Amino acid sequence: MLYGLIPYGKSLTIDSYTGHLWCARDFKTGSLTKLKFSHENEPTYVKAIPCPKELHDHRKRYALCFPIDEVKSLKDILITSFSTLPQEISLEKLPLPESVVKSITAFAIFVREYQSKTHREFTSAIMQRR
Repeated sequence: MLYGLIPYGKSLTIDSYTGHLWCARDFKTGSLTKLKFSHENEPTYVKAIPCPKELHDHRKRYALCFPIDEVKSLKDILITSFSTLPQEISLEKLPLPESVVKSITAFAIFVREYQSKTHREFTSAIMQRR
């Protein structure tokens, strides 16, 4: 379930008030990137989900965030596991529900294919103009 997009390079939070665990994925590399958890009631940098045209127009790298219900049951895992993880880790090594893993993977594949197609079309258009 896609919740929103965060500009690449921003810190991510776990929101203890709404019970959301934020996970980010770099569209370009497909890896999880720079996880950081803090208690902020209203993270100001969370964006609404842009439409495909807006994504295309921005041409920026975005990270993905998903809400996971019942974070309280994951709290111990976060403290013991996530705090010691390196900056970039594979999705499979995270203690996430299978449905979330499938959603992230499916969306990452879609974005990778979308960007690849866009790049091919852009390159083709430039070659035709020469």
